[in-house]
Amino acid sequence: MADREEYFVGFDGGGTKTDCVLLNAAGEVLAEHSAGPSNPLRAGFERSQSSLRAAAEKTLPSSPSAPASLERASLAS
Repeated sequence: MADREEYFVGFDGGGTKTDCVLLNAAGEVLAEHSAGPSNPLRAGFERSQSSLRAAAEKTLPSSPSAPASLERASLAS
């Protein structure tokens, strides 16, 4: 089995916008995009989840070297 390259997706979410970035294992930025607010106390839980999803859906396909799917994710606030 071949070694798989690792990628990392990071979010910076707030009350006005959510930034998303895709990095490779070397820490190089491969893609980045923004979406709406993702602070659940200001935007509500449904809108927050929608903004996180929108930011990721814009970021991941915009890099030709991005993975076709994510194996796992870990989010912390």
